[in-house]
Amino acid sequence: MIERLIASLPKGLLGLLGIGAGLFLITIIEPPKTLCDIQIEIFEKNQEGYLYQERRMGQTFEPKIKKSLAECAHSNSMGGCFAFFRELKRINRDLKALPGECGSAVGSQVKKYLFTTLKLMTELAWGNKPPVSYASRNGWLSGSEIAIYCRLKNQVIRLFGEKNWEALREELFVTLPGSDKLGRTETWNRSIMSVRCESYH
Repeated sequence: MIERLIASLPKGLLGLLGIGAGLFLITIIEPPKTLCDIQIEIFEKNQEGYLYQERRMGQTFEPKIKKSLAECAHSNSMGGCFAFFRELKRINRDLKALPGECGSAVGSQVKKYLFTTLKLMTELAWGNKPPVSYASRNGWLSGSEIAIYCRLKNQVIRLFGEKNWEALREELFVTLPGSDKLGRTETWNRSIMSVRCESYH
């Protein structure tokens, strides 16, 4: 009966139905890409090997940022963190190309690395004990590194929201060495979290 119905249809209509069915199947199998899909693909390509795993010759290599974070934390010096800070500039450049609405598509792994980076930079500036004053809150970090910190913080807020940044900030208020003796306000004043980022371009 279906064959008889199909045979009775005009060839032009059959062709249009065939094209429509084909397009429907293509849409289901491979949905059209959104602006975020395209931008995330570019971001992943640019950051392959550093923020994302790299596949070469059938092997998978862990993101290099893991090693960079560990080396910088261990050395706690400009020389030991130089390569890490250089890569952070590249990450910031690539993040700037992502529209704000694409934050949820970036992925939890990248979000984790960005938050870990901000946490580490706050700890590096703070040191093993509270800075003696507001004036020494940057520790050994230079203006260039503070600018990187500010740019990444702004990207995190833009892509993941103010509440996520506030949650990290609240964690740091209680985990920075000696912060329990200072209290929240004084910890804020003596940490790079209170830096006026508009002063660093």
